[in-house]
Amino acid sequence: MGPLGLLRIAQIFLCVVIVCLITSVFGPGPFKGVLFGQTLLLTVASVAMLLTFIFLIAYFFTLHLSHLDFFCWREADLTFNVVCAFLFFVLSIVEAYYSTGSWSNNCNDIGSDGIIHNGCRIIYEWAFASFLTFALAILYALSAWLSHQNRHSLHDRNRENLY
Repeated sequence: MGPLGLLRIAQIFLCVVIVCLITSVFGPGPFKGVLFGQTLLLTVASVAMLLTFIFLIAYFFTLHLSHLDFFCWREADLTFNVVCAFLFFVLSIVEAYYSTGSWSNNCNDIGSDGIIHNGCRIIYEWAFASFLTFALAILYALSAWLSHQNRHSLHDRNRENLY
């Protein structure tokens, strides 16, 4: 398995970890109403994980050359990776804002044992999720760059050079 396959596995793993970190915080969360950005991040991470898994399976079993050769896999892969890199970059900034507690109403929702904003505490799970979301944006950008570099090898039949 080449670097694109390993990148896809890392992307799937980080999507799962981000979803777990966001939903693990007791108290306020993505389903409370004020944190729509987290619900959006959960949705984007889940859909990206699903589509990344589909690309991983299609390339691993060389379905893009045998059974599903009618679909423009490389162009769709490049577009998907660029869109994911942009979305995860923006959502990492949103998640960093949520992790500071600045959105809360005088810290009534999250407690007040920190010094970030009006004495509100930082939510460490969400801060780590923000860092991982930024790392995921970098991984998708790297995957887009590698997809762009491999765009001419669509009809390469040698299995070692495919993925």
